[in-house]
Amino acid sequence: MLPTMLLVGWSSVAFSQAPLWIDSLPAEPSAAYTLLDFCTDSAGNSYAMLHRWNWDIPVDEVHLVAYDTYGTLLWRDTLAQGTHVGDMAIAPGGDIILSTSTDLTNNGDIVTYRYAPSGSLVWSAVFNGTENALDTPFRVHGDAAGNTFVSGMTMSQAPYGQDALVIGYSPLGVELFATAYDLPALPVGEGLGLTNDADGFVYLTGSCSDADSSSIFTLQVDLSGTVQWVHHHRAGVHGTGQFVHVMPGGNIRTTGVADTLANAYRMRCYTYDQAGTMIDSFAYGAPIGLSDVAIGAGGIEYVFGRHGASDRYLAAFAPDHTVLWEVIEPSTTLNYTFDLAMSAAEDLFTASAYQATPPQVAGSVRKYDNLGTPLWNNGPDSTLPPYQHAAVELDDAGNLYVAFASPTFEATQPALLVMKYGLALQVPEDRVREPSITIRPNPTTDAVTITAGQRIEQLTVVDLSGRVVHRQTANTDEVKLDLSHLSPGMYTVVVVTPAGTSGERLVVER
Repeated sequence: MLPTMLLVGWSSVAFSQAPLWIDSLPAEPSAAYTLLDFCTDSAGNSYAMLHRWNWDIPVDEVHLVAYDTYGTLLWRDTLAQGTHVGDMAIAPGGDIILSTSTDLTNNGDIVTYRYAPSGSLVWSAVFNGTENALDTPFRVHGDAAGNTFVSGMTMSQAPYGQDALVIGYSPLGVELFATAYDLPALPVGEGLGLTNDADGFVYLTGSCSDADSSSIFTLQVDLSGTVQWVHHHRAGVHGTGQFVHVMPGGNIRTTGVADTLANAYRMRCYTYDQAGTMIDSFAYGAPIGLSDVAIGAGGIEYVFGRHGASDRYLAAFAPDHTVLWEVIEPSTTLNYTFDLAMSAAEDLFTASAYQATPPQVAGSVRKYDNLGTPLWNNGPDSTLPPYQHAAVELDDAGNLYVAFASPTFEATQPALLVMKYGLALQVPEDRVREPSITIRPNPTTDAVTITAGQRIEQLTVVDLSGRVVHRQTANTDEVKLDLSHLSPGMYTVVVVTPAGTSGERLVVER
């Protein structure tokens, strides 16, 4: 086991690049956006699923926004009204599948959509439970055959009240099954983690609870919705299964949390074979709140979340649950942890936010190698974008895509930021071959001198919203710019040289 690493002063870790591009949705004086989910397909097209609240005409909406790999807005669609939940995934083959809910009919139906990358709607389907009451989706997942699966909860007859739910749809959007589950002694259920295996079985994990306690469950259903086996574990006072994965070799791994004392949650893992025989269980002693989990090719389980009250936490567990390494970033302020992305080389990218100068919350992105060594971050704390929600995704070429939503500092900030970083994931950061930009002075109040170690053919300056504020052709080794007309803030300088394109952050002060 490698020693635990405590990271302090992340601003000393240099970033190698500014974004290759930044795009945005403009701020709306009468509306606020929350990021529900963010996905990138193999070609680098990115999709943001947003909850929009208009307080002038009180209404909730879910919007889907698509960008191509160059940052061009491709299309935008408005989905259900009256909801603030949803999940999205890229299905095998490249379609976008997503599920949300609406309270405009029957007090809340689950609505599932399948879009082609072009923006055309392939199909949509509505699920209304037996009680015409609140039905809520949590996760959506697609298999290689074109089927779509949704996890969630559905209201059931008293005295049971609420059941965990898994729904299956055919490639044409026809409902294959809708299976509800609870325990008579623990009649309130919800289905969270969702996956499938190559043999057509679907796996669901979540919790079943009463007023005093809850237990973690995992079940397997076939494509008719028939439950093949189920396990439940009362691991503490309250337990929830959050993630379920098919491990290399075909075993099933459930990862969740359970508490033994009030608000003292510990990570719990359970492994089963396909037939439902439990192979092992594991309880981690430290208080961990889970935000995301990724499984490596060798069965290593990478975990991202919070350690204790607010410390950021990233760790790697061997298939036998041995702690290989863990990184704890101590914090004296409130931290939000959101998303974990893993490259083919098992480099890890995390998205989080932390309480900066009140009321501002700053969005933060980190890169680590598969030994937990920090390699990169998206800038010194003073330049981080003031957004509360963040997500990270990778395309097949190893480029990093980041989404920020919910500005927390100024109402004029864009409602959504989407940006692309061209990181060479297979090459250690100190050997990345790219133009090396130098900006002097930086920060600046008026003028700067820009060099790149070679001839600069074109130079562009963009603001945080992605708007071009200056562009010129150069064909010189050095460019001098007068920036006295720019407002204070953070900008990106993008240069084109014979070796390629790169960028660097620029801060203008007054």
